[in-house]
Amino acid sequence: EDGDFSSDDDNESDVPKMRFVEDKANELSSKIDALRKKRMQIESAMEKDLLESERRAKENAIKRAEREEEKVKETEDAVDSSLAKNLKEKENSDTSKLDKLSE
Repeated sequence: EDGDFSSDDDNESDVPKMRFVEDKANELSSKIDALRKKRMQIESAMEKDLLESERRAKENAIKRAEREEEKVKETEDAVDSSLAKNLKEKENSDTSKLDKLSE
């Protein structure tokens, strides 16, 4: 009978241990779920940061290209203006030479 009694006693003491283990397992499972959720939030934030960085880099590249384009246009305008001025001076010079020849 002692054997049966201790066996029942062991079973009864196992119940709180099993509950404790189940509680710990649930607690750990909840922590794991929370950590997974946090990791996903961090990954999402990192992805958004990366996309934002890429967007800014593209905007900066576009602005640089626009500035370069403006510089090229200013240079072209200056060259055109200089050529027009030189052409006008040449025309004036040629006209002056013709006037002198016709005198």
